[in-house]
Amino acid sequence: MSFGHPVLRAIGGHQFCLSVCQRLQGRMTATMTSLVFAPAPAGSLLAGALGTTLGLRATLWLAGAGVAASALWLVCSPLRGMRWLPEAYEEVGTGSHGP
Repeated sequence: MSFGHPVLRAIGGHQFCLSVCQRLQGRMTATMTSLVFAPAPAGSLLAGALGTTLGLRATLWLAGAGVAASALWLVCSPLRGMRWLPEAYEEVGTGSHGP
């Protein structure tokens, strides 16, 4: 993992807690964890195949370009203009948590 992963977990986790109702936070945590860690085995296999085919240096350059390009979605997203986190989500009278 890189420096960006702990930053993502800290900032994203805080915004996540504010924007998802408490009743669904467990499901959302499981979903996000799966989306973040599930591609790792396939990426490892792909990196091994590319390393064998292209060589180590070319594979590392390709991986570096992929990491740099992965930031584009964040630069182009509306999060860039976001100055404040949204107000905390309040669950009103739903399920077993309501009055």
